[in-house]
Amino acid sequence: MAMVGRVRCPRCDERVRRDAKVCRFCGHERLPDLGAPERAIAAERRGAPAGPPAPPQAPATATLPAGAKLPWRGMRWYRSWWVRGPVLALVLVDGGLTALTPEEWVDEAIAVRVISGAAIFFIGGLMVFALVPWAFKRLIKRPSSYPRVLLSFPLMLLVWVGVHGMDLRRAELNPNAPSILQSTTETQRQRQLADDRAAFGSWLTTYSSSVDTRVEALAKLNRWARRDEPFSAQGQERLQEILALARKFRRQTLDLDENPYIADALPLMLRDATTLLAGVRLLVQMPDSPGQAEAKRVRADKLFERSQESGTKAVEMVDKVYIDFGGREAFP
Repeated sequence: MAMVGRVRCPRCDERVRRDAKVCRFCGHERLPDLGAPERAIAAERRGAPAGPPAPPQAPATATLPAGAKLPWRGMRWYRSWWVRGPVLALVLVDGGLTALTPEEWVDEAIAVRVISGAAIFFIGGLMVFALVPWAFKRLIKRPSSYPRVLLSFPLMLLVWVGVHGMDLRRAELNPNAPSILQSTTETQRQRQLADDRAAFGSWLTTYSSSVDTRVEALAKLNRWARRDEPFSAQGQERLQEILALARKFRRQTLDLDENPYIADALPLMLRDATTLLAGVRLLVQMPDSPGQAEAKRVRADKLFERSQESGTKAVEMVDKVYIDFGGREAFP
């Protein structure tokens, strides 16, 4: 069986079979009858009449008729995946990946972000799935036009421009809302970091005063324990001073504002202040019996150990946040 050649349709410029009467891409019916000479020669050999001559047809290089709307005519760069591929990557990176990040959603922009992100991923999904039939038809040398029309890069550009337009409109309506196409701009990040650092600095001032009270109470408690007669009248007076400092330390700990950066450290601070106060109260209520006094002192030492352990962990957490915010450079 002889191979049938192909010619280009004068309207859509697609390659069709030489003996085709209608273009299977655009439906154009006035294809050049380039197979008429071959049919006439074959009919002459068979002794059959060749039939009426074919009407004159427009050559394959004929210009488009007036009013024809074929944007891809003669624009090979337009149909090139080397052009549309980078555009798709630009659209996905600039719009879809950040617009659908749940951690970055806010109430003012949720609806617009969902719509824009879904539209961009829809266009990207169409292109990905269209690559399969496009590649298959490419392998069997049967070009298909629908990926070129449906997934043309002007369509992606329109979606991209639309998303940017919605972002500009959002900025006019609510300048404080985060961007649609990006989680936050660099200026917004810096402003947010400055606000968080200021809030932590205010909290750190109150926390430092409570730590000073704790250090003073522990220092006096150690000096009291090293004396020869800690439970004498003078020793009881010092215990009352230590008890007042422990109560002050607990009040200061309760007055600390909740801060999201040190949320895990606050329970440890409260446990530290509570156990320290309980241990000092146990020493103040020491009975006269030597045996009972020794037992209560052992219990008080255990409370002080628990207090020290909780306080150390809390200080480590606060120091980590302190360093993350810039340390001495941020809080001179």
